[in-house]
Amino acid sequence: MATAQVLFQRFWYVSSMRNFGALDMSMGALLLASKLEEVQVPSRDLINVFDFISQWSYHMDKDRPPAKRRADTHADDFRYAPMGSYSDKYYDMKDAVLVAEMQLLKRLGFNVYVSLPHPLMVNYLQVLGLSDAELVIKATQKKVSATQCAWNYLNDAEVCWYEPLQLPVDLPWWELFDASREELRLHSR
Repeated sequence: MATAQVLFQRFWYVSSMRNFGALDMSMGALLLASKLEEVQVPSRDLINVFDFISQWSYHMDKDRPPAKRRADTHADDFRYAPMGSYSDKYYDMKDAVLVAEMQLLKRLGFNVYVSLPHPLMVNYLQVLGLSDAELVIKATQKKVSATQCAWNYLNDAEVCWYEPLQLPVDLPWWELFDASREELRLHSR
């Protein structure tokens, strides 16, 4: 997953969002990352997961036209309708994934090496004999595995590497473009 995130970010450094869809590129990045890592994910499984997420998010979207949604939409009401293995939708998504993977490779110049700190952390824990150890958090007296605790610290530390960007939300810059905050929210999806 982290490898896919890095590839996805690198792609947008060299490409415009006007030319490529974020959904297609995220599928392509996940497929390519799974090939680079230890376990390759079949493209069929990847497509089915993205189809499930797409249907679920459409079901939960409160901004759909009133004729197409109920006011009391809940996650419990959702029923997944799997697409057929030989349907046009499946083949369209499969083509989109393969094109996205090829575009990723092309735009990144086949430079897809990603060095993440997570495997190194796991090796250190194994060498130190801490991979099966449990830690007790003082504040809550809750037991947590040392591996999970180290993983959490590593993920939290990534935020410290870069200073967060402060956006001038207090200033209504969108009014210069005759737009409302609601229109801004709708178009940023």
